[in-house]
Amino acid sequence: IHGARVLEGDANGASWRVAWRAAKRDRDLSALGRGALRLCALHPFCAWPDAQEAVLGRTETLPLERFGELDDDAVEKIFDWRLGWTALDAHLAVLGDETDVIVADFSACQMDGGAALAARVSERAFAGRDDAGTRARDDAAPRPE
Repeated sequence: IHGARVLEGDANGASWRVAWRAAKRDRDLSALGRGALRLCALHPFCAWPDAQEAVLGRTETLPLERFGELDDDAVEKIFDWRLGWTALDAHLAVLGDETDVIVADFSACQMDGGAALAARVSERAFAGRDDAGTRARDDAAPRPE
């Protein structure tokens, strides 16, 4: 894409689609090259004037056909914005240094049904206690009449 390779190294002769499916399945994106970032930027909403102004600070709209003119920094801004990192950085910047924050990658919940995240939250929020109760447990408890 725009002269940059989407896949680096050997994809074992696989097509882009097959290699991408395997990378997602294995959660191994190490073979992605700079072209993958540029591919991410070619979504139609990235051509919207308000999106370009918000993400790139551009007041003059650049059509998708000319995105090859964007430098790598601009493409990385689009990538960070699409992944939600730009918003997360802004949120974290307004929190005080003493704020205890857990940043959770919810794609990990797909692998273990959320067990690892639940354990991490329990440890951080409740010091590992399992008697702290949750709304679901409290609602399920019998209520006196």
